[in-house]
Amino acid sequence: MFGSKWIKGFILGGVIAAAVALLTASRSGRETRAMIAKKGVELRDTAVSTINKKRGKLGEVAGEVVDKTRTQAQRLKKVGQKAMTAEKDILDRGIQDAQDALKS
Repeated sequence: MFGSKWIKGFILGGVIAAAVALLTASRSGRETRAMIAKKGVELRDTAVSTINKKRGKLGEVAGEVVDKTRTQAQRLKKVGQKAMTAEKDILDRGIQDAQDALKS
């Protein structure tokens, strides 16, 4: 969400800056168009670079989330297995006690 707002603000700022430059320019039309084209390319390059950095960071965070989720799942599995073993032992003792009671 923050990245999206930042990019929109960045683009809007570029458009506003271009409009101000056009209104205050004391250049010929050709020079102004060349300057706008150059600034447009610079703006595009900066936006692409920023997006690529954010995309890379997102990949890192996603990798960390996956790793932590796997670790937690493995821990939960071990806890579940221990609980199941403990319950099985209790059931086995109960069965044995019931069989012993039936024999007596």
